[in-house]
Amino acid sequence: MDERQRIRAHLTRFSCDEAWLGSEDLFAGGVLDSMMAVELVAFLEKSFTITIDEDDLELANFRSVEGMVRLVLRKRS
Repeated sequence: MDERQRIRAHLTRFSCDEAWLGSEDLFAGGVLDSMMAVELVAFLEKSFTITIDEDDLELANFRSVEGMVRLVLRKRS
């Protein structure tokens, strides 16, 4: 399972409507809120063995699945 699939699988815990997972903005779409974002950061750090720094806590990095994939790939390189 690649990064995108793992992130999408995790996000299905927050919403059973998988159509939202392709959204450009998971926050505006109602899939994520600030409390879920905290849990999502912990998931990304643990699952991908990365450290998300304060500078990484920009909405653009978490707004979409693609943004999260880019963040994970950047932190792993």
